[in-house]
Amino acid sequence: FATYCRGDELLHVYWMADTARLCTVMSDTAAGTLPEPVAEGGDGTATVTQLCLPLTQNNSCANGMGYVVRLSDGSFLIWDGGHAEQAGQLWNTLVSQNGGEQGILIRAWVITHAHGDHYGCIKAFSEQYAGRVTVERFLIAPVNPADAADPFLHTTFPGIAAKFVGAKICQLHTGMRFAYAGLTLEVLLAPDELYINGGIADFNNSSVITRLYNGQDSILFLGDAMQEATNRLTSVYG
Repeated sequence: FATYCRGDELLHVYWMADTARLCTVMSDTAAGTLPEPVAEGGDGTATVTQLCLPLTQNNSCANGMGYVVRLSDGSFLIWDGGHAEQAGQLWNTLVSQNGGEQGILIRAWVITHAHGDHYGCIKAFSEQYAGRVTVERFLIAPVNPADAADPFLHTTFPGIAAKFVGAKICQLHTGMRFAYAGLTLEVLLAPDELYINGGIADFNNSSVITRLYNGQDSILFLGDAMQEATNRLTSVYG
């Protein structure tokens, strides 16, 4: 995997040994959205918090997903967030781990895929708290609009992101890596790997799959990846 940037141009190249296929992604707008490495800071430790899913009449299965990673420098990474009613819980988690309401810095907010039990929280959070936090980047991997069973990332999300002043939107591709205060965020699978030749039966397979790791520990964030995504993941990585 390799990503090259020059001005506003971006070229992402990767070779898939299992299919002997060379993949390239080109953009004339994405280069400026890639995050710069974040140096180590603070006490060198990080924490992971899983948000508590609501069990309500509308969510009888208690499904969804929300994670908050507090980096060693006191800033945050977020994965999804869950349902709309979890916006307050997310805010309280950030305030508690930040030591107050001032200066909450979210380095990256990953939206794994366009299902309401994953994006409902950010939608509600943007309406109540957008002006009280700083988000550097949103990391997303939307499929082609024609293949999107839920158009959220194409239609609604840009307006949500705009509420967070200064936030950029970075589109993810398989193999991209970003460094955050001693941790590496790696994209193991982006949905264009599966959707390049047409739609996929289960839209859960549009989940971007990421790994967060350091020298000792590794965490997989799978979204709602189903069989097709799993097959592709194991084919590439074993």
